Amino acid sequence: MSIHRPRGAWRAVALTLGLALIVSCSSDDNVGGFTQSCLNFTPVKQPTAGEVVPVAVIAPLAGGRAWVPVACGIAAVLGHVFSPYVRFKGGKGVATAAGMFLALAPLAVLCAFPIWALVVWLSGYVSLGSVVTAALFPVWVRLTRPDAPYAFYAAVALALLIVVSHRANLRRLVAGTENRFGRRAGAGSG
Repeated sequence: MSIHRPRGAWRAVALTLGLALIVSCSSDDNVGGFTQSCLNFTPVKQPTAGEVVPVAVIAPLAGGRAWVPVACGIAAVLGHVFSPYVRFKGGKGVATAAGMFLALAPLAVLCAFPIWALVVWLSGYVSLGSVVTAALFPVWVRLTRPDAPYAFYAAVALALLIVVSHRANLRRLVAGTENRFGRRAGAGSG
């Protein structure tokens, strides 16, 4: 296991908190969000902007404060969506939020994934599946983790963020120009 040298803003964090508190996590967005929320794990791949959060070491040192891993997971999602390295125009945050909630509310993710897959399978639109699942996700968190109010509040906030980040996709869905999974909009239906 090797720890990568932090770049950019995380270099300042490393200098302030010490390199031992920086745990670089990445892979896919969801694996990054998961590892940032609960694991002391460093993959071989160099981390990207928004995928580096000092969660794994800081969360256990939080003294049982349940909001710390939630806040670090939210930071991972916000770092992905509003990355300063791409002029604050990053991703939509769905996969990173899913990874975060794999650590915080795994049963909620297990309940939500079939809904996402069903909507994508029936409609052919990944964006629609993401928005529908994000809108319903706080319900799954509340039902599966009633003892975790911070996770619920994070689910509500991130659901709103995900829906807002999909504004252009929703406009294209209404206009009929959104790309379907596996093919471009306007392509033949065969």
